[in-house]
Amino acid sequence: MRFTLWTVSVLLTLQVAAQQEINGRVVDQKSGEAVEDAYVAAFSGEKLVGGASTDKRGYFNLELREGKAVSLSVSHVAYETYRMQLNPDSLQNMRIEMVPIVQVTDEAVVKSTRVDKDRPGTQTTISKKELERSNLGQDMPYLLNLVPGAVVNSDAGAGIGYTGIRIRGVDPTRINVTINGIPVNDAESQGVFWVNMPDFASSTQNIQVQRGAGTSTNGAAAFGATINLQTNSVRKDPYAELNYGIGVLKNNWSTPNWNGWNLNTRKQNIQFGTGLLNNGWSFEGRLSSIRSDGFIDRSRSDLKSWFMSGAHYGKRSVFKVNVFAGHEVTYQAWNGIPEPKVFGNEAELKEYYFMDDSARLAESGDRTYNAYTYEREVDDYRQEHIHLHYSYRITSALTGNISLHQTLGKGFYEQYRYGEDLADYGLDPVVTGSDTTTQTDLIRRRWLDNWFRGVVYSLNYQGDRLQASLGGAWNTYHGKHFGEIIWARFASNSEIRDHYYDDNAIKADFNLYGKVSYEITPSLSAYLDMQYRQVDYSFLGFDASGNPADQVVHYHFVNPKAGAQYYLNTNSRLFLTYSRANREPVRNDFVSSTPNTRPKPETLDDFELGYETGNRKQRLQVVAYAMLYTDQLILTGQVNDVGAYTRTNVDKSSRLGLEVEYSWNLLSWLQWNATLALSRNKTVEFTEYVDEYDASFNYLGQKSITYKNSDLAFSPAVVASSMFRFKLPMGVDLDWIAKYVSRQYLDNSQSEERSLRPFFVNDLRLTLVKKKLLMSRELRFSVQANNVLNTAYEPNGYTFGWYMGSQRFNYNYLFPQAGTNFLAQLTLEIGRASCRERV
Repeated sequence: MRFTLWTVSVLLTLQVAAQQEINGRVVDQKSGEAVEDAYVAAFSGEKLVGGASTDKRGYFNLELREGKAVSLSVSHVAYETYRMQLNPDSLQNMRIEMVPIVQVTDEAVVKSTRVDKDRPGTQTTISKKELERSNLGQDMPYLLNLVPGAVVNSDAGAGIGYTGIRIRGVDPTRINVTINGIPVNDAESQGVFWVNMPDFASSTQNIQVQRGAGTSTNGAAAFGATINLQTNSVRKDPYAELNYGIGVLKNNWSTPNWNGWNLNTRKQNIQFGTGLLNNGWSFEGRLSSIRSDGFIDRSRSDLKSWFMSGAHYGKRSVFKVNVFAGHEVTYQAWNGIPEPKVFGNEAELKEYYFMDDSARLAESGDRTYNAYTYEREVDDYRQEHIHLHYSYRITSALTGNISLHQTLGKGFYEQYRYGEDLADYGLDPVVTGSDTTTQTDLIRRRWLDNWFRGVVYSLNYQGDRLQASLGGAWNTYHGKHFGEIIWARFASNSEIRDHYYDDNAIKADFNLYGKVSYEITPSLSAYLDMQYRQVDYSFLGFDASGNPADQVVHYHFVNPKAGAQYYLNTNSRLFLTYSRANREPVRNDFVSSTPNTRPKPETLDDFELGYETGNRKQRLQVVAYAMLYTDQLILTGQVNDVGAYTRTNVDKSSRLGLEVEYSWNLLSWLQWNATLALSRNKTVEFTEYVDEYDASFNYLGQKSITYKNSDLAFSPAVVASSMFRFKLPMGVDLDWIAKYVSRQYLDNSQSEERSLRPFFVNDLRLTLVKKKLLMSRELRFSVQANNVLNTAYEPNGYTFGWYMGSQRFNYNYLFPQAGTNFLAQLTLEIGRASCRERV
């Protein structure tokens, strides 16, 4: 009898609980895209009986423990508040459509260069909410660490200063980066220096990472990935936000404070905005300062930045001006650490050529050694950006966009150099009596003074079954490269502010693209994307005789792309895409070669086959890809006709892989997100050239070794990540983040002697969010324990070597990362109260 009564009681309890569960999805009324971080509140009369935020796919789930909800209110900073009376029979799988507070949204300026829900493509989007969780002071690459196939690294070892990211084994010079569709990559090196834009994540609404060649975009060719940033969208209410963060770690060189722990990092920023004013204007701004001592000895960074934005939102248009700047002073740590020093192998360390530095080697920690000791061995660079955007809705289906931009940059890196040849600086030998001096110690600055400006435009049509875009850009770059000697032990015939080299460069980049997507049936759609790109580049190089001479190159590229997708049902789809990308060599390839040895452009044919499915509980994306390269540029060690080690085209190479991205809401208090990237990255055949010397160290020439089917450098076969999120009481989330990267080779020979060890790193992050606490709209506290298991690992490095007789000598330099370290941040947000704050 007791068992029967107990069973009935439990069943009744479960039935009541089921009747009090409300779930559904919140989407944008116009685009149908998910609305993340909307707050859904359930009321019984005036009493709040439950509340929850939507996840990144717009889903929410309310479990009401007491009372009975009769009305629902949904609020978001960028949408009109939605209110409705509840029907007791329709509390499950609700669809709520939110109305944007403006007619033409900020997303209009990025639409033509993004992969949206109606177009097939391999992409990952990082939302504003996820950026806020992870943005504790580290540079942008570290906020993208969970993108499938991504491997991040830091010269200073702590994620601040000079940092980099590789995706699918592809280096940063082959990753296209845009801000609101405006190219960011340096026109000559084609790389992106995130250190020039510190704390830019605080002004970013979301980031879309397209893997592979992606869709047509502006700027440098996407040869492995595209990172597309969208700046903050308009908010309806005024706000102010204060952030203060600190970081602590252990290293061996700075003065310890707490039993070996050092207060190593400091971050402060203030953000503010007016919200959308009655006259349609909106203004916002940010001031940021980040300072870090780094993990490597003397690898400090002093980073300052600001961001200002003003926009007018009309019934048919939006006009927006973004002005932002950064100034970085970073002590150089880009030399790396000798591998024997990293692993504490004193016997092998003696083989390295710099043993005059033995005293400092002994004093430094094995994993923190820095060969640079001159107090001003720094990189000092300022960069300023002005972006003007105008979008106009011509008809309900047709929108035009035009953007003007200008980037100004100026700075130098300063170096102390020992025993430099005077002749290399255009200086005469110094004759004192019968003595002749041909070498000197000196301090030099190598300058870059440049500007980059242009126009970006697009016309976008959105019909019921047809979508089309016509767009392009015209960008021009002027760069002045020059060097100065600011001190010399023997000054010879030098004069103050003399330039020992001058190399001015001009580069023009024009592109035009058209995209069409058509819904053939309700289940089947296809698209075609065609881009024409023209590059004109003039620079100081070498003529056919090896003498310095002005050079000009012209390239014309046609990049077709096509794809199709088929919906198996409302939640699942298959897609297939093909993309071609052509890419010109970088600055060093041009200036260190003659027309006879100048490398050819690279070509990529990228095939992607994907399956994607998702519902309220889980999402799965599986992609198989084949990236087939023709004339890919790699380092082979060969010396060209002007005596320079430059990259060489290899006929055929490939990256074949499988990527899995999975998320699962296991329980109401537990979520799991995981990625897995498996790849096979090979050259069909290439020849390596290694310098050869005799026993007296006389140069004999170069020895050649041919490799077949060897792995490409820095292309791990396995990259995997996992994040468990525990949603604890009192507004606390605990994230356990794990990352595994398999072995990477430092060159293309697939030699384990010249490779980076596999590593498995774990982080813990705790986030506490409180509403209306201490006079705030929202109070957030985050603390992250990076590398919580104190794993010793090195995600980046380089190698060189030579032969003496039949013996090969290898010299590997590595970039160790910090052991266990902590970042903490307190965020105080002040703003107008709304439904969301009634919790």
